[in-house]
Amino acid sequence: MNSIIDKGVERYSFLEDDSEEEADEFKKKAQKYINFYNFLLQIYPLKNLNLLRLQVYLVALLKKLPKKGKERVNLDDILSLDCYKLQQLGKDEKQGFDISLSYGDGELVGISETATSRVAEDNEDYLDDIIQRINDVFGIGLTEEDRIII
Repeated sequence: MNSIIDKGVERYSFLEDDSEEEADEFKKKAQKYINFYNFLLQIYPLKNLNLLRLQVYLVALLKKLPKKGKERVNLDDILSLDCYKLQQLGKDEKQGFDISLSYGDGELVGISETATSRVAEDNEDYLDDIIQRINDVFGIGLTEEDRIII
């Protein structure tokens, strides 16, 4: 089946080179078919094997098609763990913070009047800034004894 799917991916890449809109439209229609088929299957048992074969093919094809959008960053080449030190952080060295749940009256926030989403967009930071913040919080007091020997 992989050879058949690879041919589909190859044809999709030609389509994507010609027109990205048509390629996106194909992905949307394929996903709609999969969703609709799965919905109908819950309501009525379909006995047409060609519809099932198309659904299985489209699921496998969509998994293999190139993803559009954000690129994944391989951190293995960028980062390496050199030192490791286990240390308890908290109020004091013996007890730490109390994280138990407390009883009492609380406030449950519901939907706003405008029914808009309260989720803000994710702010992206540079990797160097994130590493610096982690080192500022957790990188205190590392010595040669804490160095990892591989």
